[in-house]
Formats: sequence, structure tokens, C-alpha cells
Amino acid sequence: MDLLTVALGALAGFLAGAFGGYAVRRVGLPELPRLLFRKRERRRYIVFEALTSERLGREEVGRAFALAMKELYGELGLIASRAKLIEYDEERRRGAVRVRSSYKDHALAALAYVREVEGKKARLVPIAATGSLRRARKLIF
Repeated sequence: MDLLTVALGALAGFLAGAFGGYAVRRVGLPELPRLLFRKRERRRYIVFEALTSERLGREEVGRAFALAMKELYGELGLIASRAKLIEYDEERRRGAVRVRSSYKDHALAALAYVREVEGKKARLVPIAATGSLRRARKLIF
């Protein structure tokens, strides 16, 4: 008897899930938000310039930015934002950071929070925010 109850419950759950997907696609029920079915979240690329007289390495800048995000928003905020240094040109002292679009303001605040990089005085000043890596690379190089 218990096995039959479990099997019927599983079948009912499967049918409810299948109908829910069908209802959203075909009927377009307004109470189910479309955001639940988005495949991936959009990204933003924030191009910045390092204002310093000393030469900074890519790893140093990446660690400083990650530390600033961690200090401001904690480890969970750093992980949720998926913040990462993508590009950095040591000659021009320009770089790009990739974050989830909903955490763009968090990343801008973290860039402004950086005062030094590995003991060297430096400021990371945002130049532009863009939705494509191609455009970000044009602004860097």
C-alpha cells in the first residue's frame, strides 16, 4: 500500500510539473514570472583605470578587487556576484571586471573602495560599464 501511494504521488508531481511548463509556454499564465525560466543571468563588464605611479600586476589588481568585494559584501556577496577580473593591461593601467548585471552597483562600490594594491597606493576609477566583452576590450586597448 505504501509503495502505491509513493508511486501515485510521484506521478502526480510529474504531471503537475509538465502541466506547469505547458501552461507557461502555451497559455502564458501571468502569475508565473518569466524570470524563473531564464537560462542564465546577463553580465556587465566594468572598465576601470588604475591611478598610480607604480606598476601593478594583473594578479595584484584581481586580489585587491576581490578583497574589496569580500570586505564590503562578505564571501556570499562575492560568490553571488561572480565578480572576476577579466582583462588588465599593465602598460595602460586599464582593466575590466565581469559581474552579474544585478551586482553592477556592488562592483562599482568595490572599485571605489580600493585605496591600495599590495601596499602600493592606487585608486581604481571606473570608466564605463558595458554589456559585451568586445566593447570592454575596445575601451581598454
